[in-house]
Amino acid sequence: MKTSGLLTVIFALLAVSGCASVDMAPTAASAEAKRFEPPQPGKAGLYIYRNSFVGKALKKTLWVDGRCIGESAPDVFFYTQVEGGKTHRVETESEFSPNALDVHMDSGRNYFLRQYIKLGVFVGGANLEQVGEERGKKDIQDLRMARLTGCDLQSVMPSETNPLPASAPMLTLPAPVATSGVKKVGVAPVSLPIMGTRPDLYYFKK
Repeated sequence: MKTSGLLTVIFALLAVSGCASVDMAPTAASAEAKRFEPPQPGKAGLYIYRNSFVGKALKKTLWVDGRCIGESAPDVFFYTQVEGGKTHRVETESEFSPNALDVHMDSGRNYFLRQYIKLGVFVGGANLEQVGEERGKKDIQDLRMARLTGCDLQSVMPSETNPLPASAPMLTLPAPVATSGVKKVGVAPVSLPIMGTRPDLYYFKK
């Protein structure tokens, strides 16, 4: 009980502490997205928003089909278009591992997913839920649109839909030497993929 009470207090402090901030889209672009026009032919419109009161100091990375669209912050939404007639996986960073939601999206329709912050062990986690069009439009009217910024290296999350290409060039580092007393122990060279060649690092960037 004491541990549970302490976690509740910590999470409450996170909820009311300083708000996280992210790169915002131009005001005109935000207003245009709030018109909720039908997407382009063959596409489905996807709105992901966050309006929960708790966890205002937290930023949580979001992925669509394995590609990062950016980090969420309180009272913001993202808008993008995806291929229609397919099931798409939307994932949110949580406390220990991402949580995912699979949604079939038909062409010509807009879909609304709400990201919410939940109680965690050390920091707040996050999850996603699909909401109806009427509720989604109403909730988003009071929010600001965030810019689709992509990921840094720490946020890239390979998945079944976006694996690391087998042909990715490798960077081989020279073998370091570790010492134990006066005896030298050789360590084999290490080969690492050059992540900068992954197309998802530039996804949604102009």
